[in-house]
Amino acid sequence: MPVLSQPLPLVPRAPLVFTLAKWMQRLHIRGGHHLQRLARERGWLDVIIRYRLGPNVQLDVPLSLRGYDEQRVVHYERPAIAFVAALAARLPGPVTLLDCGADIGLISAHLVAACPNVQRVTAIEPNPDAFEYLARNLGLLPVQSEALHAAVSDFSGQAELRRSPDDPSDHAAFIVPAESGPIRVVRIDDLSVTEGHSLLLKADVEGEELAVIRGAALTLARARAFVVLFEAHPAPVQRKGIDPMEVVKFLQAIRSCEIHVTELPEVKLKADQPFFAQCPPTRHYNVCVAST
Repeated sequence: MPVLSQPLPLVPRAPLVFTLAKWMQRLHIRGGHHLQRLARERGWLDVIIRYRLGPNVQLDVPLSLRGYDEQRVVHYERPAIAFVAALAARLPGPVTLLDCGADIGLISAHLVAACPNVQRVTAIEPNPDAFEYLARNLGLLPVQSEALHAAVSDFSGQAELRRSPDDPSDHAAFIVPAESGPIRVVRIDDLSVTEGHSLLLKADVEGEELAVIRGAALTLARARAFVVLFEAHPAPVQRKGIDPMEVVKFLQAIRSCEIHVTELPEVKLKADQPFFAQCPPTRHYNVCVAST
């Protein structure tokens, strides 16, 4: 039988070497990233830190897997979270959050903390290392929650995870259909989503955004209302050849919608123009589509 690894200890504060490394990184002092890498290799970061995001919302972060300090956790995607929370507050009735590409659950936790009307969370993540902590963190949420070890697309089947040579990190991994692949793939329309709820759907899926929405078309059409948050990133757009405006147009075909770029609220997107002709292609953006 395989030898199971020991669970990481939950400690009240981060190791001093980690705090020092983060301080050096923020002040752009050379050696900060090297110090953090050395600490991880030596096993000094094999601990879990519990951060508080709200009165009833906590998040466990394994420092060896995700080197997030308190500042990173608390302020993570703050403009996008605040923007989405304001739109979610207008949704009628109770809200179900569908978090596709949930990683360890940081966005789920933030949205639950910021959106009191979210009553149920289904979070989906294909990476097995991240999923272990996603399941753990959903168990800490004060609402009904479910973690699924899978990827999301417009088909049900199997796939494998691949990494770009330009960015081999977990965050940039993407799925490729494979009949005997180790990754389960699901469609949102095949899941059990509570009827009568509004939907808050977040997709951070490295180029599968349109496929996710296609696989959720019936669910979105049946919802009382919806808010969809997805990432527009130049690298997946170039790899897949699918413009983010195709996601917007698909959602507009389901229901009349308002469109926002959370980092550029002054931009009024035009459906007949490529996304990165309207927003500088120097970074990624969070696009928020809300039914009206």
